[in-house]
Amino acid sequence: MKILIIGGNRFVGKRLAKSLVAAGHTLSILNRGNIDDGLGNDVVRIKADRNDAAMMANYVRMQTFDLVYDFVCYNEREAKSACDLFKGHTKRYIFISSQSVYQEGELPIAETQFNPHRELEVVVTPGMPEYTQYAEGKRAAERTFFQEGKFPVVAVRFPVILGQDDESQRLAFHVNKVKIGEEIFFPNPNAKLSLISSEDAASALFFLATQAFVGPINVCSKDPIELKTLMELIASKVGKPVVYGQKEKEGAHSPFGVEKNWAMDATVLLELGFQPKPILDWLPGLISTT
Repeated sequence: MKILIIGGNRFVGKRLAKSLVAAGHTLSILNRGNIDDGLGNDVVRIKADRNDAAMMANYVRMQTFDLVYDFVCYNEREAKSACDLFKGHTKRYIFISSQSVYQEGELPIAETQFNPHRELEVVVTPGMPEYTQYAEGKRAAERTFFQEGKFPVVAVRFPVILGQDDESQRLAFHVNKVKIGEEIFFPNPNAKLSLISSEDAASALFFLATQAFVGPINVCSKDPIELKTLMELIASKVGKPVVYGQKEKEGAHSPFGVEKNWAMDATVLLELGFQPKPILDWLPGLISTT
């Protein structure tokens, strides 16, 4: 297949690109070219900013793709631009969305709990907290793709993705706090959270390239993990106890610290035939190398 990746020159995108090249696909990668992806001459490189409409149009109008992966669409404006640009230029579009389209709450969260096909009034303002802007932006992008896109779309809703090359260092935050005996604050240590490994996240995207599925899909390990269990795993690997903060204070709030369960139902993914590894099969090893 002839495939384009927008963004994707690090973490999950980098893993996906290597798999696509190894499988013999013709791969182009479009990004600003600021990071070496290590793929050398195995891919076609397009150095461009997706927000430069003229530059993007100049490239896309001469191309037709079997599949486009979009790792760096965060709002309605970027989604509208993609819908216009790729109309007639791709047979399928996989948009990297997020579990953030869902509210925290009861388990499990199925894809139907956020329906991007219905009309939504999504307003993102500069005054919103950064996380809220991110969540609303992803909701608006999904709505735009499904309502305005003239090509089949898959919206991959990922939870927290963990791996050795995770630049966010969210797992390292917890490991380092335990190592030095500093407290960590969780609003609710009994809350359950979905996770997926970076390896499985990339493998799922590779898998979806060959599926006829369209629509939103939760891509996560089958069973969520209780935050307290996560911390017990870290404590056992580090050899020191977790110091739980009783009050929130600067620098102590866990990046995973949700107030309620925030975990997705992976039934649709499993029924398609993709089986992510259980969290307890890969997380302990990752903790040991963090």
